[in-house]
Amino acid sequence: GEDPVIAVFITRDLEPHREALSGFREELRDEGIKAAWEEYLIQGTVAERNESARQAIEKAPALIFTLGTSATRIAAQGTDRIPIVFANVLNPRAGGIIRDYHGPNGNITGASLDFKPEELIALLNKLQPDCRRIGIIYRTPDFNGLVDDIAAALRESGKELYSRRIDKLEDLHQTVEELLDRVDVFWMIADHQLFSRQTTRYLLLETMRRRIPFIGISPSYVRAGALFCIYWDSRDIGRQAGEAAGKILRGIEPSQIAVSRPRKKQIYLNHAIAFNLGIEIPDSVLEQAVGSNRK
Repeated sequence: GEDPVIAVFITRDLEPHREALSGFREELRDEGIKAAWEEYLIQGTVAERNESARQAIEKAPALIFTLGTSATRIAAQGTDRIPIVFANVLNPRAGGIIRDYHGPNGNITGASLDFKPEELIALLNKLQPDCRRIGIIYRTPDFNGLVDDIAAALRESGKELYSRRIDKLEDLHQTVEELLDRVDVFWMIADHQLFSRQTTRYLLLETMRRRIPFIGISPSYVRAGALFCIYWDSRDIGRQAGEAAGKILRGIEPSQIAVSRPRKKQIYLNHAIAFNLGIEIPDSVLEQAVGSNRK
């Protein structure tokens, strides 16, 4: 028969998406799967985006590979029949793309960018073994599930979560004052309804002033003053999505394939901040850390 057609949906042509697409193609090639590729850059107004997606879906590809949250949403709105495999999606559950990491999630599976809370806690324990009270502030109710998972993981390791959800941004200052009086560490989650550049800068300054470590979500936050973050490898995320696609192209239903979490992790540390906080970074962590800005 003919090679299966894979439609690729991208809404923004970003370097991490190109990396993930390379990893995805490499994985399928290594598995001996030949495919015909059709790439769709889905941009413009909502109507134009939906029309591009409709044209792609009308051709009935064997599978749609989506890069990023927007592209995945557009594909999911367009079809509940054609298998969709995503990559480069942070918090797909909070974003309403999946219900559960283990599945079933209908015709959708893929490679998420979410590390298990346990992985961050393990690193936190190496850097701040005495910390007990962790603070989180967020705004979007869709993150309740993630916050519950973090709370459960912290309880397991003998720590306590102090989380505050705010409705209005004007409540931020008071909430931050109250929360930072109670906690040893501040844990940032990727709630873009709350963390604008302005609020992030404010939170970084307030935590620094009180000598409270700030756990960031990406290297840019570490450069800006977070103590650390754990980050993914985009090419390997693509390979993980490729493994899911390989299974689907061999006949396994997407609903039977769990959504993966990053298996390769990169640790970013801010050495100046560690020094200011009086934190000794253990050799075991230093060996794993990449791009550390040693001053």
